Parts: sequence; C-alpha cells; structure tokens
Amino acid sequence: MIADSWTIDDHPNLASIRQEAVQQLADGPVVWTTSEQERARYFLSDVLDDFESVTNRAEGLAIASRLYEQSIEFVLRANRRFIGQGKWAIRALAEFDEDYASRHTLAFELYYQSDDRREVVALVDDYLAPFGGRYFDGFTLGKR
Repeated sequence: MIADSWTIDDHPNLASIRQEAVQQLADGPVVWTTSEQERARYFLSDVLDDFESVTNRAEGLAIASRLYEQSIEFVLRANRRFIGQGKWAIRALAEFDEDYASRHTLAFELYYQSDDRREVVALVDDYLAPFGGRYFDGFTLGKR
C-alpha cells in the first residue's frame, strides 16, 4: 500500500518511507531458515501422503483443499516470494510462474471432476523435488 500509494498532503519523511517500502517489496520475504524449510517440507509431505491414501471422498476433498493452499505457499515461500490467501494465492503463483499456476489449476480440476489424484501428486512431488523431495525420515519437531 505504501509503495504504490499517493497522498494529498506531502510530508518530509514520505519519500524515504515510500522508498523503504519499495525496497522491501523488491527484496521479498525473509529467507526461510533450514529448519523452517524442513518443517514446511515435512508438513506438505504429510498432507500429500494423506491425500494419496484417502479412500473417503469427503475426506479427500478436505485434504485436497488443504493441499491446494499449502503447496502454493510452499512454492512461493521456498522461492522467496510473497504469498496470498484465497484468490490471491493463485495470482501470486501465476506472477511467480504462469506454467506452475496453470498446471496447479488443471491438476486440481482433474481431481475435483474425476477423483483422479495422479496429477496433483505429481505436481506436489515436482514442487518438493528441488528442495529434497518428500521429507519424513529424520524429521523431529522441537528436538535437535
């Protein structure tokens, strides 16, 4: 808001505040620490594992909903991009990579229409691959 705003009355500090906002947007969010990335990778892997093995359609829809948002968040944050909620999440993904966003939408549409999970599973596995793939072995929460 500050970086793109306009004001009715000028203030001597406004230019420096606006420049700082522009720079923060250009820099992107703070880089994940290794433990933050491992944690996010573990939880995304866990949801994906649940999705692969679910047999109840209602539960599958609930898991797919979580997987839809969590996978976008992972890709964006792992690539040091800002995330969004709801429609802003897919818009942020498209801004980062239009092919990812299109593939994401098509994979979930296929699942919702036909209960075919293969494209969603492949998509999320592809998201995780550059960061070491699915993560279960050796992950502990609060222990080091």
